[in-house]
Amino acid sequence: MANAGPDQVVDAGTDSYGAVTLDASATVDPDGDELSYWWMIDDGLLAQGVQSTVQLSPDSYPVTLVVRDPADHVSTDEVLVVVTGNPTFIRADSNTDGTVDISDAINTLGFLFTSAGEVTCQDAADANDSGDVDISDAIFTLGFLFFGSPPTLPQPHPNRGPDPTLDAVGCDSYKP
Repeated sequence: MANAGPDQVVDAGTDSYGAVTLDASATVDPDGDELSYWWMIDDGLLAQGVQSTVQLSPDSYPVTLVVRDPADHVSTDEVLVVVTGNPTFIRADSNTDGTVDISDAINTLGFLFTSAGEVTCQDAADANDSGDVDISDAIFTLGFLFFGSPPTLPQPHPNRGPDPTLDAVGCDSYKP
């Protein structure tokens, strides 16, 4: 009998992610067999093991625990995880490495045109704070870095913080 534990509400930390501990220790097998544990989210593997801690951005996540014994008997249970809080980021830090440099402009261009870039926080990639991510964001970042135009980036910059403007982009991914 799979037991994913009670639903959870977790606050996002200063890195915009909430540390969620998935705990299936209340799962029982009538035969006492050794069990395999998989934690699934959106039809993908989130974690493995009886207990696992994952980082999730603010949102609601139905997480399914799948437990299997050596005889291929399967049991499932679901836990709802809600991560609250306002994501924080650094404006123009497209690759979210904590600094704004040429790699951010390259990452944004890769994200837009070649699928080579990975943007996990579109608010961070929205360098000019226009409310969307497009080529002007890479150009804006390059202008800031190499020509001093603009002399400063929109907030939050240079330090991590929440988005002061209401727009359609956000930070909406998870870090397994």
